[in-house]
Amino acid sequence: MSAYIKKVFIQVETKIKMISKGIFVLLLVSVILVSGCVNNPPQPSSNDKQSDKPNTDLVLDQCEPLVGNPNTDLSKTHEEDALTLNYPSDWSKITYLGSSHFVPAGEDEGGNTVVLNIQTEDTDKSLDKYSSDNLDSIKSDPDVAGVKICSTTFGGSQARKLVFSHFGYDKQYLHVWTVKNNKVYTISFGAPIDSFSGYLPDVESIIDTVSIA
Repeated sequence: MSAYIKKVFIQVETKIKMISKGIFVLLLVSVILVSGCVNNPPQPSSNDKQSDKPNTDLVLDQCEPLVGNPNTDLSKTHEEDALTLNYPSDWSKITYLGSSHFVPAGEDEGGNTVVLNIQTEDTDKSLDKYSSDNLDSIKSDPDVAGVKICSTTFGGSQARKLVFSHFGYDKQYLHVWTVKNNKVYTISFGAPIDSFSGYLPDVESIIDTVSIA
């Protein structure tokens, strides 16, 4: 073999070795990159992440609609803030702890055994957010049972109706509220469990007269 051919073979062999080393390095880098992708998958962007805000979706129950008693004499009128309602002529109205209370005839006005009351408060919450928070608070009481929350109307606006029993007090409750102009308007009724249904038609008649400006 001539010196020239030998020299060419040496150059070719050297290039092959360099190419082989290059391919090996490329393969090694590829393996490392793939491994990194597997072990450290791409993180979702801030737009892809789910919101950290609590879920305020409210699951509503099916409840009996407010029916009322067509024979109830609702000749008395009460006005409070933007709310107006009518109530039975034989019911008494008192102020207790800053809110208006309505007591059926024959019931102790000071005992709060059977009472309907109105409350208003400022809020920056939506109807469902306020309802969800209210529901969580009610359910946290271990003496509460039979909780149902439903959709209804109150004062001409979308509202929520909540019914439950409290065995610590041996009473049943009905709460109806709506949110309007950053205010919560609530009407609540409570009575002993065994007499609650007897008063309910009159209470529903009162609720049906409510208007909110």
